[in-house]
Amino acid sequence: MRRRPLATVRARTALGASLALGIALLLSASTAGGLLRRPRPYQLWAEYRGMTVALLWETNPERYHQICRAVLRAREQAADA
Repeated sequence: MRRRPLATVRARTALGASLALGIALLLSASTAGGLLRRPRPYQLWAEYRGMTVALLWETNPERYHQICRAVLRAREQAADA
């Protein structure tokens, strides 16, 4: 059995550890990047005949708030009538 110098073993161990760390960082960065790029969903739910139903699923916050304001105005007009 041929014995390797201790410096060679340390160099290979350091290289392996560096490679594993690099791969782990790359995977975590790509996962975090994917989560940051995905827009946050805005949801509008209502009760209808005893069931909870989804009325809207929107990723554009400006459009979501416009629709919510319109729904509130319609409810206020219905209550006044």
